Amino acid sequence: METDKLTKNLPEGATRVTVADIERNVGVSRQFSIFELTRELSYKHGAKALGIAAHLGDSAKFAMPMAVSALFTHFSRILRYGALLERSRQPSPEDKARALSGVNPYFYREYDAAVRNYPVRKAMAAVSLLCEYDYLGKGGDGAAASPGELLTELTAKLLNL
Repeated sequence: METDKLTKNLPEGATRVTVADIERNVGVSRQFSIFELTRELSYKHGAKALGIAAHLGDSAKFAMPMAVSALFTHFSRILRYGALLERSRQPSPEDKARALSGVNPYFYREYDAAVRNYPVRKAMAAVSLLCEYDYLGKGGDGAAASPGELLTELTAKLLNL
């Protein structure tokens, strides 16, 4: 029945249903999380990261301080892991676990990619950006942008580091 409703709302002569058709008629029902955003930032998948940031920012449950906190945790781990790799190209499993404390070993591959995309200097710049956006997200500097707009802007800046 839902498919019939969707096909009735397609433009005349359309033979295929696209993602845009579904989003226009049904909407996006998928709930994204901040962890999906951190993953896309780790791999520097710009379009996906910006899409997730926009979707998260539009959510009624979105809170900028919580998002910045999760991003800070992620980038501080990248920074610690990057510093470890600068000292030792082949760190022991114990040292790696210490640098990535609280991270399931399943996600180590993501952090290997993240440290390539955000070496120590870039990770430090990311942490600095997060401090700035934490301030702005709490109304500092009379920020006129909405929290969702701030998250999207922050995401774009993190991708451009």
